[in-house]
Amino acid sequence: MMLFNLQCVIDPDVIAIGGGISANPVYIRMLQEASVNVAKNIGFGAPIPNIQPCHYRNGANLLGALYFHWNQTGYKKF
Repeated sequence: MMLFNLQCVIDPDVIAIGGGISANPVYIRMLQEASVNVAKNIGFGAPIPNIQPCHYRNGANLLGALYFHWNQTGYKKF
């Protein structure tokens, strides 16, 4: 329901799910199906969120931390 509310308020093109739960394709599919069901129950053309796993899935946080570290230390060879 929270993802559906985000879709209605912010209207993003994609809602990207990261972290450990994004490594489970069954969970992502369940989120997608649940959002479709919520939109159908509300009716009147309610928007259906486009829920996708992040590209780097569970490793996204580590890549982000590394990028932040490189920016803080001035390392520019990336």
